[in-house]
Amino acid sequence: MKRISFLLGAVAGILFALWNALVSWADTAELDAHVGLTSLSWPALSLTAAVYAILGGGAALLATLLLRQLRSRWGKRRPVNPSGLH
Repeated sequence: MKRISFLLGAVAGILFALWNALVSWADTAELDAHVGLTSLSWPALSLTAAVYAILGGGAALLATLLLRQLRSRWGKRRPVNPSGLH
């Protein structure tokens, strides 16, 4: 489960880096230009994608850990007696 959540977060980070490159290109492109992926520096884009992948994977691991902790705490609760008698 940890590997899957990390991979999903990393893929989301890489997709976000690509989306960021597309949007920044669209802001500076000419009106008649076609949509494309251009970068001033491909190593910078690779570094940005790597950083976003690590951050996305870490966030997914953190979310998985928090959900697991909450699930274990909710599962250990005793049922409440509706009559109020013990």
